[in-house]
Formats: sequence, structure tokens, C-alpha cells
Amino acid sequence: MPIARILVVDDDRLLRQMVRDFLEVADFAVAEAADGADGLAQAAAGQPDLILLDLMMPGMDGYTVCHTLQGEPTTRAIPVVFLTASPDPSLNRQAYAAGAVACLTKPFRREALLAVVNTTLQGVVRPRCRIPQVVTNGPGGASGKFVCEHCGTSLPQDAPAAGRPPTVLCIDDDPLVLHFYRDFLNGHGYRTLTVMDGPQGLALARQDRPDVILLDVMLRGLSGYDICRKFRAEPQLHDVPIILITVWDHPSVVPTGQGAGATLTLRKPADPETLLDALAQVLGHPTAPTPNPEAP
Repeated sequence: MPIARILVVDDDRLLRQMVRDFLEVADFAVAEAADGADGLAQAAAGQPDLILLDLMMPGMDGYTVCHTLQGEPTTRAIPVVFLTASPDPSLNRQAYAAGAVACLTKPFRREALLAVVNTTLQGVVRPRCRIPQVVTNGPGGASGKFVCEHCGTSLPQDAPAAGRPPTVLCIDDDPLVLHFYRDFLNGHGYRTLTVMDGPQGLALARQDRPDVILLDVMLRGLSGYDICRKFRAEPQLHDVPIILITVWDHPSVVPTGQGAGATLTLRKPADPETLLDALAQVLGHPTAPTPNPEAP
């Protein structure tokens, strides 16, 4: 089964090379176009599974390219993610109006790019090609979706109350990662809370007890391990399942997570399906909550 194919359309050669490097390491197939006209030609000929499209290019800008793609029967179904250097919210609105499914603000981290790509491709290409598995299969390479299936912390005895969506507290210092956690999880039946550091997460959890916590290891200030220990020391929060998310691929990751009290550890960026499986596992559900069709 072929891997997912991504077309990168940007007039910046260095940016294209950086994106190619990020994606090829994650086992995606990448093609490049240096301008809108070439991008349109390659999209029609190559039928990529996803297009990463620069918004501001000389000649034909990203809006025009996206409108043209949407107007052609052979390319209208290809999802487009805009890349933009501007933080102006109005540009995002125009991008969505043009037909884009997401916007990513430059400069961006590798994990943010892969989170956008995996979230966008989920359900789009899975029936006909393989989305690369970016979650570490254990310190020794053994089969399985999680770095550790169980890290020594008891799972909660009671599932969230009937009729109430499970609450997921996401702690990550990358706003783009938080944005996609929120959109993706809300769309799959979860209630999502987001904060950018550990102390904020502790404070929010004391006021609004979550059912599970997604915690980045590499936080500014206190690390995810430190925050995990603090949660375990809180009388009202000590039994909340904690899923550590880490970019590290080192044998010490699992035992360090165990020592801090983590319930599971996932390699960042987590494949959307694996993330849903992990949440369902720690919450004691045989399946994830019913997706919300009205969520953004």
C-alpha cells in the first residue's frame, strides 16, 4: 500500500527543503513546486493526497491557486493547508473561504507540521494509502502502538459520568499543537481544555478536574516529568490518568515516565488514531466517544 503523497508549493527554496526533510523523515512522499502554476500542473498530474500551499507567492498567490484547485473536478477533493508568515486572523478566514482545511503560521516546528499533516490526512487517505506510523513502538522496537502499555499508575475505576463528554486537559507550550488537539478532540466527542505550561495546568485542573491529561515532556520551565509528579502529589488529582507526549526516542523515556507516575507515554507527534486509542484505553472505554459532527 503506497504512503501518503504531499505536494509542497512555496517560492522559498529553503522552506521547501525544510518541509521535505521534516516529512521524509516521517516516511511521507514529497513533491515540490516553486510557484502556483507549477503547483497546479503537478496537482493535476500527480494527484497528491495533501497540498501544503504558501499564501504569499509572486505571480499567482495561494488564494488563486486554491480557488483554481477547487474549480477543477480532478483536484477539488485534494485537501489544502495554507502556510503563512502573517499572524493576521483575517488571512485565516480568507484562507478557509478559499477552500483551505487548515492554516499553519511560519515559522513552525516539525511536530506542529506533522500534527497538521496527520490530522488532515486522517480519514482522507487511509482507505487507499498508508499514513506513516510516527509513534515509537517501544524502546526495543517491539510491536504495539504505545511506547509503554502501562507505566505503573492505576487507571481510574470510574468512567466519566454518563451523558458528559470526557474532559481532556492538554498541556503544551506550542499553540499550534494545542489548536489541533482542541479541534481534533472536540470533533471526536471530547471536551478539551488547553494551557501552555505546567503551573497553569495544575491551577486549571484544581478548578475543573479533567478525566485525562495530555502532557508534553519538553515544556519551558518545569518539565513534563516535574509536572507529572506534582499532579501525583495532589490529593484531588493524584489518580487522573496522564499521557506523556515526547519527541525523545531514548531507552530512558519509559522508565523516567514510570518514575514520574505517567500512565502511558506516546511519541510526538502522535498519530490521530493512536491518540484516540490511548485516550479510550486510559478512560476504560472499549471505543472512543461518539464524534461530534458539529464541532469545527
